[in-house]
Amino acid sequence: LLSFMEVMKCWRSLGLTVDMIHLHVMSLHRYLLDHLPEVGPMSQATLFSLQPEPIRSHTLVFEQDNAKRAKVVVESLLSLGQIALDSRKRYVRLGFGFYHSRGDVAHLLQTLQKINDL
Repeated sequence: LLSFMEVMKCWRSLGLTVDMIHLHVMSLHRYLLDHLPEVGPMSQATLFSLQPEPIRSHTLVFEQDNAKRAKVVVESLLSLGQIALDSRKRYVRLGFGFYHSRGDVAHLLQTLQKINDL
């Protein structure tokens, strides 16, 4: 709770609101989704349960064939692009925050292309 309160205090000092951050994250989602490959481990084909923007979580989920494959995707993103994600069972989870930029998403997309080319 203390960390949460410190974050909220910082946000207030910067003039940030939860709504502003959600709008920023959704703009990053739109950019990613507009450029996401049609096939591959993290693609339109593996995107899991995308919700409408007003109620969407900041985490996008990509379904893999099994937990081992999900772990390989996470390890590949880390080794090829220094991108840290996590997986739970057979799902790769990608989360965005206010500190991410469109450049970060472009870097992710370039790294996904490298994985697809393997």
